[in-house]
Amino acid sequence: MNEQELLHTVTQKIKEQLFIPFFRSHLDEPTIDDTKLQFIIRIFTASEHTQEEIIHYSTAVMLMQIALDTHDLVTLSTDEDTASTLFTRQLLILAGDYYTGLYYQMLADYENMHLINEVASAVKEINELKISFHYEKTEKKQVIDLKRKVSILLLLRLCEAFQLEQLRNEIVNFYEKGTI
Repeated sequence: MNEQELLHTVTQKIKEQLFIPFFRSHLDEPTIDDTKLQFIIRIFTASEHTQEEIIHYSTAVMLMQIALDTHDLVTLSTDEDTASTLFTRQLLILAGDYYTGLYYQMLADYENMHLINEVASAVKEINELKISFHYEKTEKKQVIDLKRKVSILLLLRLCEAFQLEQLRNEIVNFYEKGTI
């Protein structure tokens, strides 16, 4: 399979995992960041995994990224709390937790403790960084830098876990040129 076919296959697998009728009736469909997914596929391809593992691990890691992104949609504002906004907030938390659970289940199926540990470590660091820019007094430039770091940290940790320095640098360069 070429990279485009892998992207299509993994995207379809992710959509199958994400299709929960109750969530779809109350929440927008989660966004699959094609650029990040392409980088994830490249990471697993470069680290010489089998095609089956590339599809499986890419699906799992992207589910974790979607879980993180879903949790970011939860608002902290209480200015206009209505039953509807509280329900949506709770449902977003539940959906993010559900997607996280799917990730862990997929990796547990393959008994890949190394990858579970690497991603868990990245998620811990991501959450610590999010706390720092949400709750600490931080200058606007620092917030922008922290948000950029948070947005690619999972990719960078995967590159480091598989010793893919060139791909890591490519990811950093790509995201430094764009706006996040």
